[in-house]
Amino acid sequence: MSVVPSAVGAASVSRPRPLRDGGLRRLLLVACAVGVVAGIVGASFSISGHGTGGVAGATSRPAPGPSAAPAAAAGSQPPGAALAALPPGLGSPPASPLPPPDAATSKALADALAKARWRYGIPGVSASIAFADGTMWNGHAGVSDVAKKTGVKTETAFAFGSVTKTLTAALILRLAEDGLLGVDDPVIRWLPEYADKSFLGTTPARRQLVTVRTLLAQTSGLYDYFNSLPLDARLRASKKRVWQPDEVLAFVKKPLFIAGDAWSYSNTNYLLLGLIAERAGGAPYPALLRSRLIEPAGLRSLYLQVAETTKAPIAKGYDFASLSRTAKAIPWSDGTRVMPFTSVTSAAGAAGAVAGTARDLARWGLALYGGSALTPDSLATMLAFDGSAAAGGAADYGLGVGRRLVGDRLTVGHSGRLAGFRSSLRYVPELGVSVAVLTNQDRWDPDRVVEALLDVIDPPPPAPSPTPSGSPGASPSPTTAPNAGATPLPADSYPPAATPPTP
Repeated sequence: MSVVPSAVGAASVSRPRPLRDGGLRRLLLVACAVGVVAGIVGASFSISGHGTGGVAGATSRPAPGPSAAPAAAAGSQPPGAALAALPPGLGSPPASPLPPPDAATSKALADALAKARWRYGIPGVSASIAFADGTMWNGHAGVSDVAKKTGVKTETAFAFGSVTKTLTAALILRLAEDGLLGVDDPVIRWLPEYADKSFLGTTPARRQLVTVRTLLAQTSGLYDYFNSLPLDARLRASKKRVWQPDEVLAFVKKPLFIAGDAWSYSNTNYLLLGLIAERAGGAPYPALLRSRLIEPAGLRSLYLQVAETTKAPIAKGYDFASLSRTAKAIPWSDGTRVMPFTSVTSAAGAAGAVAGTARDLARWGLALYGGSALTPDSLATMLAFDGSAAAGGAADYGLGVGRRLVGDRLTVGHSGRLAGFRSSLRYVPELGVSVAVLTNQDRWDPDRVVEALLDVIDPPPPAPSPTPSGSPGASPSPTTAPNAGATPLPADSYPPAATPPTP
């Protein structure tokens, strides 16, 4: 299928733009580099689709030890200390927030979105940018249904995949704010029926080490059920079947390591967090999301698939036989309005079943990382990156949030992948903007689109001129793609696929 550029964008009126704060940017870059030791690779965490999220085996902590697991967990330092370490713009307004784009910049954003869609052969894409003052830019390009040639609209809903984890993590922290649970509570306190389950640990003492915090931080060691080939076969065999959490958990094998000793991305962690939220909150997970997060933030398009439905237009997810821009788009569908299909989406649950528009996702990023969705202490706990994941080349991870560089910009957020869909939510503290990109393809990292949009509203500084040939230090710096040479995150879902190379 040949994909041609098309895009529509909308933006608000402009206002004077402040000068770039180069010193702040350098400070953020240094802090980011220190936090991830050797560099940051994308937090492209995913659920059931051609996924690249998680770690092959596990990433060891600098000083492992099961007895120290609760104390060593990310975010365990006093909340005040964690908040003091946050970059400007996280939890409070940035020093120099980026103003909304004028008409010319809005057109440049629409053009950049169209070019990115064409370059990567994306059937359809929806993107939104939420600015510090609440102003929105919304753009879309391509089609939500290839066969019907239905154009993407601002109101078109896409599957979020693992970006759902930002909501689940925030819900747990909201319940903790209300004293309904503690982040260091053992999992078996809330789910006593699993006290003798070997998937939590091979001994009672080891099962006791699996806490709410280790689930949030991906340091529990629990096996990811989406890596199970038997489960994969069943999900494919009956796409309309609705899976319950207990049925999915039956496919979880023994842990990869003792909780707190290392880092490994697992959807099992967040499926369990959904169950814990229900016990602590006294209501079903989708009802808690709606009453505590979605409705207060006015995110009207968001909904938990299978448990809830929408009347809005939806996108159809697509697979491809190759990386060619003109490769045929193969739909993932069971004939219902569940994206991509019922079995895998119901299995994802609290780890990846939320869907909605890019506009509301960008607004959620602004609310969460801008400080209005959680208390300062809760946000500090969420954003307390301790570098555990970075040691092995994975993205630095907090509690349901990844920290990475997009271009030369420090961002926090999460990515997602659900068969035929890829998504990204990135908040840029220095600029005070939240960017959401939703696509109905699973070949390319949507952070490439995020970077293209950020380059429009915040152009990178010009590259220094190379020293004339023959002068000392004359060799010019090579041009490389973002995160080029970084260790890619392996598949954590089905069907596994290698991270596509830069085109």
